[in-house]
Amino acid sequence: MLTVLAAQARCLDVKWKTMPKKLMAEKGLYKKHSLEHPLLKGFSTYLKVDIDRSNHKQEVQNVARFLYYMNPREVFLEFVRNKEKTRKYLRELDDAKLKHQTQLTYIKNVKRFLKYHTYTTDLRLQNETLWSSFTTAFTLIPALQNSSSKKVSKEITKKKYNMLIEENKLTPKDCLAVLRASKKDFLIILGKVYPEQSTTLHVAECAFVLY
Repeated sequence: MLTVLAAQARCLDVKWKTMPKKLMAEKGLYKKHSLEHPLLKGFSTYLKVDIDRSNHKQEVQNVARFLYYMNPREVFLEFVRNKEKTRKYLRELDDAKLKHQTQLTYIKNVKRFLKYHTYTTDLRLQNETLWSSFTTAFTLIPALQNSSSKKVSKEITKKKYNMLIEENKLTPKDCLAVLRASKKDFLIILGKVYPEQSTTLHVAECAFVLY
C-alpha cells in the first residue's frame, strides 16, 4: 500500500513539474525566431565573448521566444514601442504557471538585450528615434523587474513555510542537535577569553563561536 502511495506521489510531482511546459507549449510560448538571425547572432556573440555569460545559449533562446511573441513574422526592434504587449507577455508566462524566478530570468534577459542594442551596437547612428525608444524602455523594465522580484520573495517564503509544516520534517529537538554536540567545545573556547587565562583565540575558534 505504501509503495502504491509513493508511486502516486511521484506521478503527481512529475505532473506538476511538467504542467508549466504543457501550458507554455499550448500557448505557443516556446516558439522562437531563428537564432541565426543577425540581431540574435550578434547578441549571442556579445554574451559569449564580450561579457562571458556561461548560459548564453539559453539566454538567446529566451529572447528569441519573447521577440517571436512580439512579432511572429520577423525579428524587429520596434517591440520597445509596445509596452502593453510586453506586459501581456509576462501575464501569459504567469498564466502558464511558470515560476516567478523563471519569469524574472526572462525579464533580465530582455533587459540585457536592450542594453546590448542601446550601448554596444550602431543603433543610434542608424536610427536615433528607435534608439530613443530603447532608452525609454529602460524605465519600464525595472518596474517589471521589481514586481517579479516581489513575487519571487513571496514564492520563496511560501516554499519555506510549506517545508516547515510538512510531516516528518525536523523537530525543534532535531534542530538543537548541533548545539548539543558543540556545547563542550563552545564552553572551552569561551573559557579562554577570561582575563586570568590571557589566551589569544585562533581564527578557527572565533569562527566556531560565531557559527
